Amino acid sequence: MDKNVERWLRADGLALIAGWRRWGADFKEVASRMGVSNIALKRWAEAHEEIARALEIDSQAADFLIEEAVFNKALAGDVKAVEFWLKYRGKTGSRSSNDGELQSDTDYSRLAELINEI
Repeated sequence: MDKNVERWLRADGLALIAGWRRWGADFKEVASRMGVSNIALKRWAEAHEEIARALEIDSQAADFLIEEAVFNKALAGDVKAVEFWLKYRGKTGSRSSNDGELQSDTDYSRLAELINEI
């Protein structure tokens, strides 16, 4: 096995690759940060499922996966998830961060009750 790829197959190497992708690095930038060519990284990804998986989730996909998880928790009545969803939804959606802002714990409780009724 190529000694260079061994470093990237360790848990810390895979975490770096996945983290760079989640932070928005494209395939070429990840290869550059790893100190390898695009061809070498492509070959490694084809030969090692762990590297392919680390490269799968880019920043947009990561954002949507987290958003979906928070949304599902909010639908389940998790008041903190509801708060988080309403507070940060405006950063990725068309609403401003102040739209739908709840003013009190009573508002959160009422919203959780409404969600539970769905």
